[in-house]
Amino acid sequence: MKSDGIKITEVPYNKFTMTPNRWKKDFNSIDIIPSSGKYSKGTFAHPDISFEFASYITPTLSDSQKRFVYAEEADVINVALFGMTAKEWRDNNPTLANNGNIRDYTDLLHLVILSNLENINAELIGLGIPQTDRLIKLNNCARRQMKLLNKNDSLIKLD
Repeated sequence: MKSDGIKITEVPYNKFTMTPNRWKKDFNSIDIIPSSGKYSKGTFAHPDISFEFASYITPTLSDSQKRFVYAEEADVINVALFGMTAKEWRDNNPTLANNGNIRDYTDLLHLVILSNLENINAELIGLGIPQTDRLIKLNNCARRQMKLLNKNDSLIKLD
């Protein structure tokens, strides 16, 4: 018998494990991208899921601390791509800020690059690269991707 992808007979015993691969397979998840093997770049997860796992490992991390860490990393990416922090955007766009954020009002090209930068930033964090150096690398990546993707016919058709 299965309940939501987990075998009920597994749960009460120590043999129960939830791996990223199992999460993706059993729940058809799009928010975790597992990767393994010799040339793997690692497993990527949506920031909200990452923070939940981090909370399990470090239960003393409060919700406000999680939001601060997420906002700080989001601002690194915002500055690299948009040239401003979320707060600066809100200050410059008070009428729009009431109904969303900088990411809600951008085009498809920027959203694609944004997604790529989030993955690259996660990889750079894993390599232990300091935030200031990551910002420079992410900005250079954003510029290169903007030049390449700006001429992409498929992306233009989707937009």
